[in-house]
Amino acid sequence: MYADLLTTAAGWAITVGLSQARLPPEVRVGARAELRAGDALIMTGQVDELRHEVARGQHTLSVYGRDAAAVLVDCSSTLFSARDMSLQEVVTQIVRPLGVTKIRLQATSPLAAKKVSIDPGDTA
Repeated sequence: MYADLLTTAAGWAITVGLSQARLPPEVRVGARAELRAGDALIMTGQVDELRHEVARGQHTLSVYGRDAAAVLVDCSSTLFSARDMSLQEVVTQIVRPLGVTKIRLQATSPLAAKKVSIDPGDTA
């Protein structure tokens, strides 16, 4: 497997050998993917592409995807304009419509924005 866990919306891939001729139904493009080390959740993301190869004596599945931050790169944020919002409120307003529900800021002293405007075409 390759992945850069420190790069937002990073691509990842894994190739495995299969013993069955059919793919499990939950393995599909758009499916949620989780990378775990034992019980620890390392990364969540989605499957972008599947390559299923069958050759004499070999049966492999290659799965390609990106981490869950990909939605922030792929989608335009919703349009809005606001005044006197905290950084937490601004981030929540932008990413919640994209399905992001867990938001954690690690700023030591985040400033409130006097005015925030999101224009058409701005990515989240």
